[in-house]
Amino acid sequence: MLEIWKYALFLHKNSLNWLMDKRQRLGVIRRLIESERISSQEQLLEALGKNGVSVNQSTLSRDLHFLNIIKAPDGEGGYVYRFVETPARKTVHRISSVISENVQLMGFSGNIAVIKTMSGYANAMGALVDANNFPEILGTIAGDDTLFILLKEGVAREEFVESVKRIFPYLNMPAS
Repeated sequence: MLEIWKYALFLHKNSLNWLMDKRQRLGVIRRLIESERISSQEQLLEALGKNGVSVNQSTLSRDLHFLNIIKAPDGEGGYVYRFVETPARKTVHRISSVISENVQLMGFSGNIAVIKTMSGYANAMGALVDANNFPEILGTIAGDDTLFILLKEGVAREEFVESVKRIFPYLNMPAS
């Protein structure tokens, strides 16, 4: 009977690892498509490998479909991967802009970023940061007007700022 419980625990732990791996992989794919000019699955597989993500082509195809990413003309005679513009995606951009406008103060203490917002905006900002699964972030804690972001050990502040500006492009965040 003990062996059955050990096996059940093993399966549970591995399924949680798989889910976390998928969430992280989708976050990396999202950031690569938004920040780089990717024109083929081979190029995307290579970029993923450079970011520590190992995936096969069939899984990548399913991930692209899941994320609503398509190949679209780039205006230069070629094609690149882009997100399908949906009303929900446009809404996220509007929300990001509104949140950015309500940030009052940002700073760092060690590997903790502290963001002060107008009352009521820190929680929304934290939810957007969490939803993007940044590999540089261990976790967030949001109150009414303050967001604490715990960075992984060794992550450069500049690297974190660059990542956050992908979802909050109007944010004026100091790198020091």
